[in-house]
Amino acid sequence: MKSEPAATREEVRELDRVAIQEYGIDGLILMENAGRWCARAAARMLGGAAGRKVAVVCGRGNNGGDGFVVTRHLSNWDAEVCVLLLGSVDEALAGSAEAAANLRIILKMSVPVRELASADEAAQAIRECKGADLIVDGLLGTGAQGEVREPFRSAIEALNGCGRPVLAIDVPSGLDANTGKPLGIAVRAVRTVTFAVNKVGFLQPGAEEYTGRVEVAEIGIPRAAIERLILPRRTASPRRPRRTDFDELSDRVIGCALNVHRSLGPGLLESAYEQCLAHELSAAGIAFRPQHPIRVEYKEVHLECGYRADLLVADSLLVEVKSVDQLLPIHQAQILTYMKLSGVPVGLLLNFNVRMLKDGIRRFVL
Repeated sequence: MKSEPAATREEVRELDRVAIQEYGIDGLILMENAGRWCARAAARMLGGAAGRKVAVVCGRGNNGGDGFVVTRHLSNWDAEVCVLLLGSVDEALAGSAEAAANLRIILKMSVPVRELASADEAAQAIRECKGADLIVDGLLGTGAQGEVREPFRSAIEALNGCGRPVLAIDVPSGLDANTGKPLGIAVRAVRTVTFAVNKVGFLQPGAEEYTGRVEVAEIGIPRAAIERLILPRRTASPRRPRRTDFDELSDRVIGCALNVHRSLGPGLLESAYEQCLAHELSAAGIAFRPQHPIRVEYKEVHLECGYRADLLVADSLLVEVKSVDQLLPIHQAQILTYMKLSGVPVGLLLNFNVRMLKDGIRRFVL
């Protein structure tokens, strides 16, 4: 598999400049592509956008502008979306031209935009998002350096404490894109959609605690520019492949699992979660087989050992449902055994006995 590049914040800045000035790509096009990709990722996480409640938390710069694009698309797909804007509308309209253009659009669409003038207002507004199905983080981008200051610090603290899954735009707010360490504090996301190339910091030990799973979005920057500007020695780890069909399927299953956990919470028997997850999969039109038998083939003889996977989804994804205090190595060994014996390349281990389901999700690829 071909290595994928990873960039520093300085290289990202230069890549944007080259795309706009040398190739003549309008910044609005790049922002539109970035925001639409994030919106699609959000819809997959939700198992479909229609009827879902989404809060998009935005700063006044281009990261917030991406958030405005996400807002427009999710609204068009019948999600119930609100924007929490750190600062005033007037300040945002006086800033980045691209972000201002996209803010004007959602204002004309009558999407609710709540202006947050202080750290206390920001924290309170985010705490009130506990009913949201998803929160999108568009506060700070890859250019952030130095200790995170107010009101962003309080906003990030509230995001991490609200108990809702977070999708980060480009980089979790407050995470240093070069070192992978928090700038005093950083958003802990379930998923990060980063633009054009992976980031050097995301490959560092401990960064995944903040990024969750990283998805690299192609936003229209010419590949030749990426290959010319990003140092060949900076390559992404093999554990972070580009998105595949398997990724999309597991996203949809996780979206269904989030619906179950939101409705039932922790503390029930595994069988209850398994049945409810099967119901959600059916409602989403996802093909599956419950209690799929796993056979052992030994010396050309098929042995029936009584192994059964909880769910085989679309003949390409195994799902094991747990309700335990914590996932143990034996649980990982179980699903990996089932995957190897059945030849199914992707597995999901879902532990519903957690306060936030993101802490109970493990994904495996052979």
